[in-house]
Amino acid sequence: MKAYRNSSQLPPDRRIKAFLGSVLATLRPSLAKNVLDRPFSGDWGFPGRLIRNAHLAKAVARGDHRAIQRYHQDFWSSAAAAFFYDRFSNRFEDLFLKHHAGIVAHIATVADELGAGKVRLVEVGAGDGLVLAHLSEAIPAIRSLHGIDLNPGQVATSREVYGANPRLHFHHANIMHWLKEHPASMTILLTNGGVFEYLRRDELGDLFRSLKNSGGPCAVAITETLGVDHQLDSEAASYPYGLECAFSHNYPRILEEAGFTVRWKRDRPTEDGEENHPARWFQLVAVG
Repeated sequence: MKAYRNSSQLPPDRRIKAFLGSVLATLRPSLAKNVLDRPFSGDWGFPGRLIRNAHLAKAVARGDHRAIQRYHQDFWSSAAAAFFYDRFSNRFEDLFLKHHAGIVAHIATVADELGAGKVRLVEVGAGDGLVLAHLSEAIPAIRSLHGIDLNPGQVATSREVYGANPRLHFHHANIMHWLKEHPASMTILLTNGGVFEYLRRDELGDLFRSLKNSGGPCAVAITETLGVDHQLDSEAASYPYGLECAFSHNYPRILEEAGFTVRWKRDRPTEDGEENHPARWFQLVAVG
C-alpha cells in the first residue's frame, strides 16, 4: 500500500468510485450531507458508500487530514468496528505472537530502567485486550496496565473478560483527553497493530510532548504500519495511505522532535498471505 501524496495517486478503482460518488452527491445533496456528518455510523446503502468515497478523495486532494480523521473516529466508535474485531479475531496469535512479540523484551528492559514496580503501561486502541493481558504476565515489573479504546462495546467486553486481573484496567476514552486527566511519570505508551495511524501528525507531536513533560522518565513503544514507499530518511511529512486512508507517519522523526531517543526499531515488509499484504510494519521503542 503506497502513500497518497495527492489524489492522483489513489488506486484507479477508488478514483472511479469517487467520481461516481461526486455525481451522486450533486444529485442527492441531502444524502451527501448526511454521509459527511456520519460516514460510517449511518446506514446509507450503496449510493452512500460511493458518496463517502467522493468525500474522502476530496479530503486527500485538499490535504485535509482533519476531515480524513473524522472518518476514522466515526468508524471506530460505531457498530461498524465490530466487523473488524470479528474478522481479525486471530490477530493476537497470527500477527502479534508470530511476527511482533520481540518488542516485549525491549519494553521489559525499559520498564526495569524506569523503575520496577512503579511503571504504568497505557495501550492506545487496546481492542480485545489480549496484548495487554499478555504483557501483564510477561512483564511483572509493570505496576498497572491500562487499555484505552474509542469503542464502548469493546471496553465493556474487556472489563468483563479481564475483571479478575487487578492490574488490568480498561477505559472508554480519547487518549489525548485521558492522559491530560490522568498524568503520571514513568508511563510507557503502547500501540499494537496500527493505532497512531489514525491520529494527525500535529496530534502525535502534542501527545509525545505531553508525555515527555509529565515530570519524570517515560517511554513509547509502537507497532504500526507505513506506506511501502514512505522514505523515513527524507520525508518528514505524514501521508494518507491504504484502504482506510490512515496516516503513514515518520515516527522516529516525530518522537525525536518531541525530545525522545530511539532505543530500538524494526522495519519489515509483510509476507505473502499475511494481513495487509503488501504493506510494511514498523516497530520502535523510544525513551524520554
